[in-house]
Amino acid sequence: MLLEGRRTADRLRTLGPARLTRVNAAGRSPSDLALEVGQRLADLAADSAGRERRAVPRLEPHAAGDQLALLASDVVAEGDSTALAAALAELTALRHAL
Repeated sequence: MLLEGRRTADRLRTLGPARLTRVNAAGRSPSDLALEVGQRLADLAADSAGRERRAVPRLEPHAAGDQLALLASDVVAEGDSTALAAALAELTALRHAL
C-alpha cells in the first residue's frame, strides 16, 4: 500500500501544470481525481481511527502529489486491513487513470 501511494504521488508530481488541470471527457482533471481519491483516503483513515470525517482542502494543482502522499500515509498509520485494501484499490485506479 505504501509503495502504491509513493508511485501514485510521484506520478502526479511529474505532471506539469497544464496536464494537472486539463479536463478529461468526464470534465475532471488529474488534480480533481487526486482530490477525490484523497478525500476517500482521509475518510478511510478517520473511520479506522474513530475520528470525525473532515473535508480535504483543495490545494494548488502542483501540490496534488504531496497531499495524496500525506493522506496515504495516514491510512497506513491508522487503517485496518480493510481500509488498507480499499486505499490500495483507490490509489491503483488513480495511477492508471493518470
